[in-house]
This record gives sequence, C-alpha cells and structure tokens, in this order.
Amino acid sequence: MPLGFLLSGGIDSSLVTAIGCKLAGDVRTFTIGFHDSNYDEAPHSRQVAAYLGTRHTELYLDESHFADFLDHMAEYYDEPFADSSLIPMYYLARMAREHVTVALSGDGGDESFCGYPKYRNLSQLLPAMRLPRSIRSGIARALQLIPSNTSHKAGHALRSTSIDDLVRWLVSIWKPDELAQLMPGVQMSWEATQLASTWRRFCPS
Repeated sequence: MPLGFLLSGGIDSSLVTAIGCKLAGDVRTFTIGFHDSNYDEAPHSRQVAAYLGTRHTELYLDESHFADFLDHMAEYYDEPFADSSLIPMYYLARMAREHVTVALSGDGGDESFCGYPKYRNLSQLLPAMRLPRSIRSGIARALQLIPSNTSHKAGHALRSTSIDDLVRWLVSIWKPDELAQLMPGVQMSWEATQLASTWRRFCPS
C-alpha cells in the first residue's frame, strides 16, 4: 500500500514528503488547486512532486465544490469552525482516501516555528511597546489613517497597555468590541487561556 502526502509545495509539507520518499518506496502526493492564481499552490506542488518522483494527483476546485460542501458542513464539523481551509481540506482528504489509507501533511510547522505573519507583526511591534504611550498613540492614529485592515489592527494593538494585551490583539480574529456583540454578557478571560499561559512562559512581561 503506498504512503500518501498532502503536498502544498511549501517548506513544511515538502520536507515531510522528501523524508517520506527516503523511507518509503511507493509515495503518492495530493494537491488542491484553484483557478485564481493568487491562491493556487498547485504549480509549486507539481514542481516538488516532479523533483521527488512521486505519483502526483491534483484536484482543482471551483464554485460548484463549495456549493456541494455546504450541505454537509454542519454534519461533518458539528460546531462553529473558523478555518477557511476546511472546504479544500475536505476535498483533499477525500481525494487521498481513494488511493491511500495513510496520508501525512506539513500541518504544525507554522505553529511550532512561528511561521504565520501575525508572529512577524508581533516581533515588529514589540520594540514600540518601550515607547511612551503618548508616542504610541500618535503612531496608532497614523496607522489607522491607512486604508488597510492590517494597519488598523496594528494601530489598535499599539494602544495596548501591556505586552499580553498586544499579543491578544494580534492573534485574535475578533476585536473585543466585536466579541461583545457576538456574545453579549459573556466574559472572555484572556488570562485563563492556554495561549496566554504559553506566551508568559516564553516572553514574560
């Protein structure tokens, strides 16, 4: 039975696949593609698969795949799931299951090695926390004049009263006022979360 790999063409999944090729003789790779080149990772995956000599399979998604999945989403996930990749991941897993029973991926690398942009933004903003609050407020006002969601969020983050508060602004999808509207009356305790305790271990205030 061949061993499968969910290959995006990025560093993490490509490295896992390359190691798998050394350890297993028969390797299959699977990739989801999009017709919009801004989101399409299939060309990168194709290059990696050709270089490693895997048996490669691609599936390009369009609007019909998304529409078909909506009827099944609640059945499969059973709860709110704020991950935009859930639909392509479903089709990727279904495609892989037609050929293999075990498939490895590169998930976890960005979490372990701070590969997401939010961690880079955090490292860029941390030095600014040493500035007086009045200066940070001026920088924040300037950032919020830029028509960009990222700039607006950075502006809000610079108004933080502590590093913990800065981290919360940068890693959260929802702003505090948005959470209050979504869940009125629910008290959200950042200090009680696992992320807060982990952050304090590695970067104490």
